[in-house]
Amino acid sequence: MRDTLHTTRQRRGSPEAARHTSRAFTLYELLLVMGITMVLATIGSVNLVNFKKQQDIKVTTEEIIALLRNAQYRSIVQEGNVEWSVHFENPVNDRGYYDLFQGTSYNSSTISARKLLRSGIQFSDPATGGGKDIVFTKLRGEVASQINIKVEITSDPASSSTIVVNTNGKIQ
Repeated sequence: MRDTLHTTRQRRGSPEAARHTSRAFTLYELLLVMGITMVLATIGSVNLVNFKKQQDIKVTTEEIIALLRNAQYRSIVQEGNVEWSVHFENPVNDRGYYDLFQGTSYNSSTISARKLLRSGIQFSDPATGGGKDIVFTKLRGEVASQINIKVEITSDPASSSTIVVNTNGKIQ
């Protein structure tokens, strides 16, 4: 029995036993963990970029609707005793913009406020190189005919939002 205990102690303290009981990670295990981490980080960053683009579309749509409602309200209360309107412009070589203006005819002297589209967002309606006016009538805040404004992500036209102003003045 004594010989058995002595032999066991020798094995535990030997360099060969220490090599088998090591608690370190191998290079293979480290590379595997790093690879999995990189794949997960890539997937996460792609999802984050897509989320940001969708939020940009949502916020832009909300800003346009807010300006349309502002113009409609000003027309209903007859601020300045004129109709209020919004002009949308989609230039060929520049970012799109929309202007709040007084009256029924758009020109630079009647502009009350201008808002540029966010980077990476563009109009698809009005078409490139075109413009569109939405004129609200005094007292009722209606428009002559239904008008659509469509904004989209420049790099992904399938991601878009359409704003509709119907003849009763309902903005959705």
